[in-house]
Order: sequence, then C-alpha cells, then structure tokens
Amino acid sequence: MPRRLPHTARAPRPTIGLITDNIHLGVGATLWSGVLRGADDADVNVLCLPGGPLNSPAQQPASRPGRVPRAAADGSARGSVHELVSPELLDGAICWTSTLGLPTPPGTAGAALAERLGRLRAVVSLNGPLGDHETLLLDGYTGMRRLVTHLATVHGLRRLACIRGPLSNPVSCERYRAFTDALERHGLPHDRSRVAAALGFGPGAGAAAMRILLDVRGLRPGRDFDAVVACSDALGADALRLLNRRGIRVPGDVAVVGFNDSVEARITDPPLTSVSLPFAELGALAVRTVAARLRGAAPPARRVVPGSLVARRSCGCRAPLVSQGAAAPSPGDLGPG
Repeated sequence: MPRRLPHTARAPRPTIGLITDNIHLGVGATLWSGVLRGADDADVNVLCLPGGPLNSPAQQPASRPGRVPRAAADGSARGSVHELVSPELLDGAICWTSTLGLPTPPGTAGAALAERLGRLRAVVSLNGPLGDHETLLLDGYTGMRRLVTHLATVHGLRRLACIRGPLSNPVSCERYRAFTDALERHGLPHDRSRVAAALGFGPGAGAAAMRILLDVRGLRPGRDFDAVVACSDALGADALRLLNRRGIRVPGDVAVVGFNDSVEARITDPPLTSVSLPFAELGALAVRTVAARLRGAAPPARRVVPGSLVARRSCGCRAPLVSQGAAAPSPGDLGPG
C-alpha cells in the first residue's frame, strides 16, 4: 500500500497530486513550475503523476492490494501511475483534464480515474469540467480571437488556414470555435479546405497536417492562403519547419502563428507569434485552491486566468509586441457575433 508523505511536527501537511499527461512537452513544465511555487507558498506536499492521455480501456486491476497494476491494454505502462490516486496517498488533487482527454465513457481508464478522484477530499479540474469538481480555466477563446484580429487588422491578411488539434480534444475545439467566430467578426472567408486536423501534438503532427494542405489538397501558400493559424506552438513550429524545408518563406510568402507561447515558439526561425497563457500562474492558483478547501478556508476568488498576445517575426512584425490580455479589448475583437 502506498505510504503518505510524512507530516511536519507542528501541523499536518496535506499532500496534493498533479494528475496530467506529461510535464516535459510544451507547457507541461511551465505548469509544473507553478505547482511547485504554489506548494511552497501553501505549505503542502505535491506529487506529480504524469500518466499520459487516457484513450485506452481501463487498466487491469492489480493482482493483489497495494501492488502496481499491469500495463494498460494499449501496451503503455504510464497510465499505471493513476492507481496511486487514493485517499491513502493523497488528500487532494489537481487534474489537468484537458490534456488527459477527460471525461471519457464508462469502462475506460478515464472513467476509472474519475472514480478515484471522487474519493479525495478536494479536487480542482484544469481547463475543462470534470463532474462536480471545481474548474479553473485559461481564457484561450479570447486569445485566439485576438490572434486572428492581429493578422486581419495589423497585417491585412484575409485567407487564413488553420491547423487545429485533435477533434476529440475540448481545448482544441474551443480554439477552433474562436478561430471561426473571429473570421466571421472580421468578414473573412471560412474555407474548410484550408483546415486540417492534427492527430496529436507530438513531433511530426504539425508537418503531417501541413502536408495535407499542400500535397493532398494542392493549396499554394501566398495564393490560396496567406497565413497559417496553428492551435498550439508545437503544431505551428512543426508546420513552419516543413515550409522552410520546401523553400517557402515565412513570413514573406505566408505568415505562421501558434498558441501557448511555449519554448517551441521562441526557438523556431523565425520565432512564432503566439498567445501567452499563464500556465505557471494557473498551477499556483490550483494548489492554493485545493489547499484552502482541505483546510476549510476560503479559496481564491479567481476562476479564469487571461492570456496575452505575443507578436514576433513569423507574422511579419519587426519586433516583439505584447498586448496584455487584461487590457480592455477592442470593440471589433470581442463584440457580439
């Protein structure tokens, strides 16, 4: 049976788990840094359980109590760490619901995890609802609309292609909805032939989606589309590298923008214009919220954390430009419609 981390001599120190896909790709490390900072401020223990996405049948039960279960049906052993989600080890948890692809149907690993989370004293869900648990959100919808507004009003671009994330990912769906809403707001055409869905966010996913636009549908940058809006920096950076290899100039022939302002956005050539979402701030806020619930105190009032536009050379801007998400939005950006 897993053992709880030791308490301090002066008072019980709660243990909070971070349940997530990973902390080594994209913004995962950024959120984890915020969780660590929040744990230090709130005087709690934290454990990270990065079990990968939950898209496989539920894991087989352990052969006897207290034993780590066998690998999941898809052959991956990472999801076995979710068996550690129990009141014996954790007082509360932060579940990064959007990265895990939760909720999932009954009989799946996701449903089993949700049942385990329900046994804990306090749970916060990040970036998506999960049962009756509290939810903390990053305002990606507004960020995507501002990104499209920047391309349309600052650079005069009108034929926007989109590399959206997986169709089953709720955050990807929200960003794509914001993309289409912004097109309508600015009177830009929504041509579905310019939209390709990536199968994931891993290496090669953005390039594969870009090849669909270029090779399968025969679209030509600069003629059929003048910008590519990717729903994550990983997808955008991958697409940009493919364009570079084919001799297509960014931003000379076509602009490319991403989302999340992760390290991938900063190390591409040219650097990617993106939307910065404060994942570290979200992680710290989640820890403070769970810790307050465990101690019977009032949690922080904040539930939605805004982002900011970071313009770099991939869209045609000459120098970095930051438009704070907390500033008053322009009428053409967030009006009805």
